Amino acid sequence: GTAPWLTATFENVSANTVRLTMSTANLVVSEFVGEWYFNFNPSLNPSNLTFVYKSGVSAATISKGANAFKADGDGYFDFKFAFTANTFTKVLTSVYEITYTSAITDASFNYKSSPDPMFASTGSYTSAAHIQGIGTGATGSGWIGDIVPEPGTYALLGLGLFVLAMARKTRQN
Repeated sequence: GTAPWLTATFENVSANTVRLTMSTANLVVSEFVGEWYFNFNPSLNPSNLTFVYKSGVSAATISKGANAFKADGDGYFDFKFAFTANTFTKVLTSVYEITYTSAITDASFNYKSSPDPMFASTGSYTSAAHIQGIGTGATGSGWIGDIVPEPGTYALLGLGLFVLAMARKTRQN
């Protein structure tokens, strides 16, 4: 299918509860999410998170621990949802409320993965997912990760756009 294939949205519910809505979109009929990994504020203990299923597709297991889960070469994550084969497929959602022992917000989940030293050049991700059932015979699989740009990347992009605008203005004069 065409991008975006997956969307994860964290929403504040109360002082210590956040709602996570995971959605599939544009997966083809044979494709499904096998595992989906996320991060948590590194100054807090992910083992103290509690997950309550609300609606949609229920994960087979939810595992948690500080940098406990490696998503291919895309770094280490703090919790993962594992789905049974062919259950989290084309155009579905999975909704969980996540509570913590003290105050958290949606921003508590906006952290990058700890890179694997062997694959550090691939970047850090806020989330990664293993998509299975890809290709001819639906036997292939692949990883989707969302790259989080560094603030310096935005500054460099802005500087480049400024230089292009100035060059264009100079040519017009």
